[in-house]
Amino acid sequence: MNFFILDEHYKKAELNGINRRRLQERIYRYDWDIERAITQPVGTKKMDFDRKHGEWMHIAEQNGVSRFTFYSRLKRGWSYHLAATKPPGKQGNRYDENGELKEVM
Repeated sequence: MNFFILDEHYKKAELNGINRRRLQERIYRYDWDIERAITQPVGTKKMDFDRKHGEWMHIAEQNGVSRFTFYSRLKRGWSYHLAATKPPGKQGNRYDENGELKEVM
């Protein structure tokens, strides 16, 4: 990123409890925008799903799809729509009364 951190940025960050090194990491290593880098307090994790996944995370939760399942589906290449709307499958009992693995159809 070709961005030069100005003294005013360092001062504003310092007022928010962010030291010079951390500000530099946020800008150059983590590619944060300057406003977020100088204002987000240290030690807080901003769970901003809307930024990355839009409303899909919320749609998934409304459809009974857990966050873990939603992200797993996305990692496997599913579309956002399918990952958020397809109901989770039931694991059920995979073995019959003799302890043999049931045939999957």
